[in-house]
Amino acid sequence: MLDGENGDAVVVTEHEDPHKLADELEHESDRLEQHSAELGDDISEVREDWQRKRSDEGVPGAPPPEASEQPDDEDEDEDDEDDKEDEESKDSED
Repeated sequence: MLDGENGDAVVVTEHEDPHKLADELEHESDRLEQHSAELGDDISEVREDWQRKRSDEGVPGAPPPEASEQPDDEDEDEDDEDDKEDEESKDSED
């Protein structure tokens, strides 16, 4: 049993068309993948905003970042490129 898009249960029976079920599961997979990507974008935006606030001494309650916490921009860019390459290779396999 799987949760459907609206939280409804999707029950697999012997009489259900396997192609229809495959299409529904593919749709659910696409929806979850999109949601995951949006969530990742939100996390990145919040992280960047927090780093900006920590770097601004005028923002109360945001302690300045320590040297060990400073992000290395080159590493982040490389990670983003690795993620894009992984996604492209995954898409080409389908």
